[in-house]
Amino acid sequence: MDPIQVAWVRRHWQVVGAIAVLVAFSVLHLLWFGPTLARYKRAQRDGSALGMSLDQGEAAPMLPPRLFALISDNSLPAAAATEQSASGALTADLLGDLNRRAGAHGIEVLMSEPGLVTQQGEYVLVGAHLRMRGPYGGFVALLDDLASSRRLLSVEKFSLSPNDAGLAQIDLVVSRCVLKRAGGPG
Repeated sequence: MDPIQVAWVRRHWQVVGAIAVLVAFSVLHLLWFGPTLARYKRAQRDGSALGMSLDQGEAAPMLPPRLFALISDNSLPAAAATEQSASGALTADLLGDLNRRAGAHGIEVLMSEPGLVTQQGEYVLVGAHLRMRGPYGGFVALLDDLASSRRLLSVEKFSLSPNDAGLAQIDLVVSRCVLKRAGGPG
């Protein structure tokens, strides 16, 4: 490097440091806040489709973007929700999801049957009943998996009883709530 440039940098190290901090914050903004802004805009668009708004100028209450995402992930247009619940598609989806999750935790599903389907004005409630066999730790992991899923699930009833092989016999009743969207595109 030229000795004159080195002397200039030594004299103006604060300017060089400020430029380095500016570059670091710009990169941080692009890598961290850019995707966050994109998620916020997507949640705002989905919320508007559901009839809710994040705009402070409107009278609707402001809800967090994650709540909007949860609502939009668990909702269908009213006609589609009614049709899928009547055809058994929602129940089949619930049973398939439960079987996959149980298998991932080393639990063997012995029997699965659809439960009641309850149609309400603003939601559909579908149920499932499973009899399974597996380790206690696997069942606890399954419950944790269900609790952390992005679906509106509730464990209505379960029972555990040991068998001779050291595994637990598990009886589980689960229901899923699917919200009905009023109007709007599918």
